Amino acid sequence: MKPLTSLRERLLDPQTRAGARDVLRTLSYFRENRRWIAALLVLNAAITGLGFLQYWPLAVLIDSITNATTAASGMHRLFLAPLPNDPVMRIVGLAGIALLLALLHEGLSVLRNLLTPRINYDGLLRARRDLYRKLQALHLDYHRSQPMGDSLYRLTTDTFGFQNVLSVVVSVVFAVASLIVIIAFLAARNGPLTLIALSVAPALIWSNIRFGRRLSERTLAAKRYDSAFTTTVERSMPAMVLTQAFAREDEELHHFGRTLRQCVRAWLAIHRYEVGYGLTVGTILALGGSLILTYGGILLQRGQLTAGELMIFMTYLGLMYSPLSQITGLGVNLQSGLAGARRVFEVLDRDVDVGDARQAIALAPQPRRLTLNAIGFEYEPDRPVLHGINVVIEPGQSVAFVGSSGVGKSTLLSLLPRFYDPTRGAVQLDGHDLRDIKLRDVRRHVALVLQDSIILPTTIAENIAYGRPDATMAEIRQVAHQAGLHHFVDALPHGYDTELRDWGANLSGGQRQRISLARALLTEAPILVLDEPTCALDAQHEQIVHDTLRSLSGNRTVVLVSHRIRTIMECDHICVLDHGTITEQGTHEQLMARRGEYAAMAQQHLALEPAVAKAA
Repeated sequence: MKPLTSLRERLLDPQTRAGARDVLRTLSYFRENRRWIAALLVLNAAITGLGFLQYWPLAVLIDSITNATTAASGMHRLFLAPLPNDPVMRIVGLAGIALLLALLHEGLSVLRNLLTPRINYDGLLRARRDLYRKLQALHLDYHRSQPMGDSLYRLTTDTFGFQNVLSVVVSVVFAVASLIVIIAFLAARNGPLTLIALSVAPALIWSNIRFGRRLSERTLAAKRYDSAFTTTVERSMPAMVLTQAFAREDEELHHFGRTLRQCVRAWLAIHRYEVGYGLTVGTILALGGSLILTYGGILLQRGQLTAGELMIFMTYLGLMYSPLSQITGLGVNLQSGLAGARRVFEVLDRDVDVGDARQAIALAPQPRRLTLNAIGFEYEPDRPVLHGINVVIEPGQSVAFVGSSGVGKSTLLSLLPRFYDPTRGAVQLDGHDLRDIKLRDVRRHVALVLQDSIILPTTIAENIAYGRPDATMAEIRQVAHQAGLHHFVDALPHGYDTELRDWGANLSGGQRQRISLARALLTEAPILVLDEPTCALDAQHEQIVHDTLRSLSGNRTVVLVSHRIRTIMECDHICVLDHGTITEQGTHEQLMARRGEYAAMAQQHLALEPAVAKAA
């Protein structure tokens, strides 16, 4: 009863049940390919059946030449029936049958080899698509806390685990069928010899249980080290200029080498376990083969087996050990694939903090009143970043938020496109809480110009038109002119078809910012949100941006953050933030007349620009 009790405990083990759920979840990505998988199983069955038959022409030939009698006369008659009685012609005929079986075997193998990748890559495509969609939906906190290299590794490498799991499961399903057929065939001819062959099964099961869990743990650890190595490379390459500028090559090389060594040690540890597992299984199978050969030789000496039949029996016993190893090694063979799939599921199972409510309404983009109603926000509990923010912004108004660094200006802007939701209060469009509006519609209302301008590795025209891919070239040129970009682009040999490098490495900071501004202007979003839109611009291009913002007055709602007083002086409303709350608000003239915090800030800034001070 003890082995049964142990087996029952193992089946009820939470880790075992979790593994079974993960396997079923992984296989669900191939549900649409079930017909192809069924065809693959049929092909495998035919290929294996032909493989079984391939050994018989030689066995029949041996017994025909030696004139041996055999209990397997049915198979002998099957192969000899279409052949003449002439010994030479029989040899030629058996050789021809062997060739035909081999050609059929190879032909079906080609079909299988064409079908298998099709199924595998369909599942891989679905897994990567789901993971990428989830990465798009995940909160910004996830992307800021998680190394980019880790996400890349999960997307490019861990997703191959889905293929591995399907391959193992298909192999095991077919191995079970093959094993049943082989055992039935062998048992019908010699039961004791078959029992000797199966006597190694408990030892194989023990070895797989023994090595399986350790391999699972070490494979997961190795994948984490692999991910860390990918992250190290991803972070170090863009920082190469900084490394060279501060002569940190040796330190960075040391860090790179340490991460690489950790990765190599982890995989070497897995390799040692795999070698140990292979040695254990090989020893068990060799022992079983030795017992079979001993007993089979005795039967041959006694005349109870023919040479051809013993050859078939030994061959089939060899064939039996392959599916037997696959079945008993199911846990071990699944571990590598499941390790990758589980890392994908870790991301897929994360909650999306910002998403559509169940009853979210559609709201077509058009000019609307934007209300910040008693806004409070905190990244961590009991550590408020914003509190008590109340502002009403009418359509077409321009509103600026100013204050020293770290008072919550950029956080406030991030609430408008719902990168975050306020922890208290509500952001509203025409009285509708943004959380009650479909997220896509919220973001169609807002066009962003970020302080760190994001440039894609494509043409200038495609970068500008990213928010409106259907824009005409005339429209692209118009917004480029508004953003002060037109003359720069026209001077390039390929103009708007100029290819940009990753992150706009072949552009200046000001050029990147102007492309970002042009991109926002091209959209039809009624609300334009700008975070330090002139911080990287010279005086000439700053004036162009000022003129552009002035031209938008009454047409688009503009919400901006800037340290430059000159950028915000003409705004309809200015809010001064301090420690997450609004301390002053009004027009530039009203705030200057109060001689408060804003006036002090403005005087300090305008003192550096006498002409502006005079105008004020």
